[in-house]
This record gives sequence, structure tokens and C-alpha cells, in this order.
Amino acid sequence: MTGAISAELLKLRKSWSTWILGGVLVLGLFLLGYLLIYLLVQNPPPGDAGAQRGIAALKQTLLPANVVPNVLVFLAGLGGPIALVIGALNSAREYSLRTITAVLTQRPSRLGLLGAKTVALAIVLVIMAVACFAVGVLGSLLVAALDGTPGSLPSFADLAKGAAASWLILGAWAALGFALGMVLRSTGLAIGLGLVYALVIETVIGALSFALSAFETVSRGLLGRNGSALAESFGQLNVGGGQGGAPINAPATAALVLAAYVIGSLVVAAILFIRRDVT
Repeated sequence: MTGAISAELLKLRKSWSTWILGGVLVLGLFLLGYLLIYLLVQNPPPGDAGAQRGIAALKQTLLPANVVPNVLVFLAGLGGPIALVIGALNSAREYSLRTITAVLTQRPSRLGLLGAKTVALAIVLVIMAVACFAVGVLGSLLVAALDGTPGSLPSFADLAKGAAASWLILGAWAALGFALGMVLRSTGLAIGLGLVYALVIETVIGALSFALSAFETVSRGLLGRNGSALAESFGQLNVGGGQGGAPINAPATAALVLAAYVIGSLVVAAILFIRRDVT
């Protein structure tokens, strides 16, 4: 089993897609989550008191004290689809390259291969989560230094909890992509349908939930909205000067829904991979 995990980690490490997607996530966090916003708040519109308050509140989100919710909100947004793509590539790549039969002849069992892929994917997501929080810490300290604003970072325990929450959010999305890759046995189709769900279906249901109670109930089970609810439980980033809206689910409920996505997706992938013909 150790050898199979090492082999899957080597595949992920040698894959350009892993580095590109991870780089997009980390650099996107720094550029969009810190640098761009900092440049925007440096030139506030004159004479508008409401805009001035909004700019001041926006600047507060960049300071070290808010690094945990700032990083989590970003990962719950952009990080989810990126993790989904990584999961789909990890499970469906063997089918697209037509190497699945050769791989299975060198491994002890299908379940062992599936477990190795899952563990390797989980390790990569841990690295991505830690890297994002490291960038968030550096970005917030840089903003505080440039602005001349004193600020202290959250405790290590709070940073660790935030990193664990981000790993769960990314893991739920990656597990969904992993299952889609096993179901469809095509990287392109799995990624395409996964992104349609993330960018279209969730958006439509979320919009309809404000008008129809039936869709409001459905929206409570959506992956993205539960990821956002868990992220907001670490502190809502309110930049409008008013009270933020209540999360769609309680933090514990959101975490359970995300865990259910992980378990359910992996169970579906395992059943299909073990029972059906791989050719």
C-alpha cells in the first residue's frame, strides 16, 4: 500500500496540471485577495461618506487579524472548482490515457489502487491548504507593514483550525470531482460537468432560493453554500458597513454536509471501480 501511495504521489508531483492549478490558487489568493484589494483601497473616492466607510471596512479584511476568514472565504469560492478539477484528473486520467489496465496488473487490488489515489489526493490538498494560509499570513503582514497599521496574527490554534476547515472544503470538492471521473471515465467530461454544477447549477438554485421555499431547502444541501457557511463561521467579512447575513447552515451542520459529500463520493467511486469492467 505504501508503494502504491508513493506512486500516486509521484504522478501528481510530475503532473503539470497539479502545479498549474495549485499555482493559480496560491497566486490568485495573493493577487486577488490581497494585492488588488490593497491597491483599490489606496485610492478611495472623495466626498462619499458611505464609500469611505466601505473602503475602511474593506481595508480591515486585509489585516493579520482577519487572515483566517479572508483565506477561507477565498478558498470556498475559487478553491472549490480548482480542487474539483484536481480530483477529476486524479481519477479519470488513467482512463483517458488508456493505462488503467496496465496499472491494475501491477497493483494488489482495485480497492488498494483507489485507496492510494485517495490518500495521495488528500496529501496534496493538505499542502495546498497550508500553502494558502502561509500566503495569507505573508500577504496580511505585508499589507499591515505598507499601511503602517499595527496588527497581530491569530493564534496558531486558530490558524490550524482554519487550515483544517479549508482542507475539508477542498476535500469535498475534490471528492466530487474524483467520483465524477470514476463515473464518466473521461477527464474532459468530468471536469465539464463538475464546473457546470459549481458555476451554473449552484448559482441558479441559490438565486431561486430567495423566492421559492422549495429551492431554499435544496440550497441547504449544496456543496458550495455549505463551504461558504463553514468559512463564514470563522468571521464574516462585512465590507458594506451593515450587518452580514446569517449563514445558510450552522457550522457543525455545514461540516457534516461537507463530510457527507466526501464519504458519499468516495463510496460511489469505490462501488463503480470495483464492480464494473475497466476496459
